[in-house]
Amino acid sequence: MENRWQMVKRYTNRVLDWLGAPAIMWLYAMLLVIFCLNDIVDLNLACGTQSPLAFSTGNLNDVSPLLQFRFWEPVYYLTDETERSFLGTEEKRGRYVGISENIGHSMTF
Repeated sequence: MENRWQMVKRYTNRVLDWLGAPAIMWLYAMLLVIFCLNDIVDLNLACGTQSPLAFSTGNLNDVSPLLQFRFWEPVYYLTDETERSFLGTEEKRGRYVGISENIGHSMTF
C-alpha cells in the first residue's frame, strides 16, 4: 500500500508540473491520477488482463473519458443551463479538472 501511495503522489506532482497547473489544484490532479490507475490495466492482476476496477467488480470499464481531455486544458461551457447550443449564447472559459464518476451519464466531465 505504501508503494502505491508513493506512486499516486509522484504522478500527481508530475501532472501538476507537466501541465503547469497551480499547486492549489493538487486534490483534483490526485483524483484524476487515482481514476486513471483504477481504470487502466494492471500487470499484477489476472495475468495483466484486467484493471483494478474490473477485477474488483467483474464489470468491464469504459476508458473513453480519459481520451477526451487532459488535465488543466482550457474548455468552454454554457452559462445558461436552459440553452443547449453555443449559438447566440454567452459561454465562459474554464479548465478541465476531472471526470464525474457518479453524476450524469458516462460522458459527463
